[in-house]
Amino acid sequence: MAARCMILKVTLVSGRGEEFDPAPGRILAIPPRTTYAALAEGIDRAFGRYDLAHLVQFEFDDGLVVTDEETIEELDDGSGSPRYEPLERPLAELTVGVTFTYTFDLGDNWLHQCEVLPTKDAQAVPGGPVRQVMPFDGWGDLPDQYGRDLDPDDETDIEPGSALDQVLRRIAEKHPPRNPR
Repeated sequence: MAARCMILKVTLVSGRGEEFDPAPGRILAIPPRTTYAALAEGIDRAFGRYDLAHLVQFEFDDGLVVTDEETIEELDDGSGSPRYEPLERPLAELTVGVTFTYTFDLGDNWLHQCEVLPTKDAQAVPGGPVRQVMPFDGWGDLPDQYGRDLDPDDETDIEPGSALDQVLRRIAEKHPPRNPR
């Protein structure tokens, strides 16, 4: 029997105080034995996030909250409501039809609505076989994580010495502009 992968529809509802209409979204293929930590990283990559040093959490209608262990220690009062689990937990409870939210950056609150769709053969997913969380379909424009509207011809948008400036300099070093003929 061919390996199956979970399919997840992820729609970006809001972030940085702004609601998105139309809301951008991505369809992700998720291999077996994936953890919530790997899913969070895959969602963040699919939505163009470049500064990943932010807290994340998943929330389910039944009161389950999946987040990092430090946040669990800080928030869990021992009452059992909500129930907390660490990001290293496997995605075992995700079955077709389950919906939940994913929040990236608890300060800017990038809120995503997620829905588990029917599984697919891991070989049949475009770009497969699926070995890590990967987007294979999507729609809509992705907002910049920090609200920047970068114009490649306007360097004033990029703060000198910032992480983005450093990344762009490394790219320029590896791929210098070609001289037109």
